[in-house]
Amino acid sequence: MGTSKTMKFLFGKMSNKLIKPEWLKELAEEIDALIVETIFTSRWALVEGYHKVGQLLKEAEGKYDVMITDLLQGIAEKIQKSERTLWYAVKLYELYPKLDKVPEGKNISWNKLITKYLTNSDKSEKKIRCRHCPIHCL
Repeated sequence: MGTSKTMKFLFGKMSNKLIKPEWLKELAEEIDALIVETIFTSRWALVEGYHKVGQLLKEAEGKYDVMITDLLQGIAEKIQKSERTLWYAVKLYELYPKLDKVPEGKNISWNKLITKYLTNSDKSEKKIRCRHCPIHCL
């Protein structure tokens, strides 16, 4: 059977219903589960990695008796990474020395940690002003 005939068999329409052999459904479910698990694993691995970075930086601060600000500036320059990212790593380690205490457990991403738990993102305190003037929208 040629490729186009195979595709028509697998995905062709018959009375507006897709033809779905059982093995195709099972393969699709297996692939979907694999992708979901891989994404989950990669997100958690990034959190673990930045946690370890924060730990190494805090340990170096004490071991070499250096100010954390100076340390982060030097490391950021050496590794061509953002100083802010290193600060987030340090803050992650300081707030959650043990990874099992991270909010939302392993169901969290590095981005969500930063935006929800490592920054002061209290939206209730932010004042929104119109673009016309700073007076009537205070």
